[in-house]
Amino acid sequence: LEALDIVITNHGSSIPPEISQELFSKLSVELSNLVVDSDLHISHLSLRASISALKVCPGCGPSVKDYILPKVLDLSSSPLLQDLALDSLLAHLEQVVLSNAVDFSVLLGMLRGRLNQESLNKNAIYNLAQCIAIISASTTPENRQGVVAETLATLEGSPTPEDPAEIKKVQLALLVSGDLGRRVDLGTIPGVTEKLNTIYMGYFASPLEDLKNAAAYALGRAAVGSQSVFLPAIVDALENNTEKKQYLLLSALRGFIQCSYQQSGGEGIAASLPVIMPHLETHSSDAEEGVRTMVADCMGSLTCMQPAVMLPKLSKLAEDHSAIVAEGGVVDPEDAISKKNAL
Repeated sequence: LEALDIVITNHGSSIPPEISQELFSKLSVELSNLVVDSDLHISHLSLRASISALKVCPGCGPSVKDYILPKVLDLSSSPLLQDLALDSLLAHLEQVVLSNAVDFSVLLGMLRGRLNQESLNKNAIYNLAQCIAIISASTTPENRQGVVAETLATLEGSPTPEDPAEIKKVQLALLVSGDLGRRVDLGTIPGVTEKLNTIYMGYFASPLEDLKNAAAYALGRAAVGSQSVFLPAIVDALENNTEKKQYLLLSALRGFIQCSYQQSGGEGIAASLPVIMPHLETHSSDAEEGVRTMVADCMGSLTCMQPAVMLPKLSKLAEDHSAIVAEGGVVDPEDAISKKNAL
């Protein structure tokens, strides 16, 4: 399969047009049998070969739609989908849209329809959101704005759903908004980022953990594409909320840090350090262990990306928090500095 992909990439365009469409259509039939969640590596290689075929021969789109797309849809909602197989599946859906192999609205409906499966677990919903986000980012601005409008309508109309199917629908809408915001700047659509920021913060107060976590996930990823709006909102809210919301906000911040690195490398996060670090340093001594753990996750990620900047800061923090006076192993209740350092 790797050899086949290389041959298609380098020589596929030189195949005479009168035989290329038939040849690549037959290839799609053969590859479709290999796209299964029982062997994710083979699925990954098969999807890469199909992507290459679509690039050199868009005319094989109908056979991709008939044979490979059903297998892609099955895989998109598999609880086993991850890593390279997920990356290749997303790239395949992107190429399907770019090649006009399937009408966008039809493909969107197919993906949304997977949400109705009773066996759909949390991991599958998160993967499904990425699928919807990548086809929305790859389509025309008009189609993309339509998806954004539908997403906002779902989120603004269902603040506290009770029906399990409606909960999953709202959860998917939150996740899609974040994954789409990671890929495109939603600030180019008037009023959207402001509405989403209000929505995310509102769902932090939801009684449903799935919706709280989905809102944190979405906020962190949306901040990658619209940093000027969402990053200040995250760090400002850190100083004005309860410990539970602080944990969610730090979870969003961790998502922003990690996704920024994935998209633009360590240099991409460098400009944000002056905004982020003062708040992380403040909450490194938080009384809540979950908050301190999340701060440590954020600092660890930042150190991997910017070691030259972060290591001196961490050394300084360690020094500042090492001066603890505790005679007999007990900190004097009146010794505020030692109490803080002990935390």
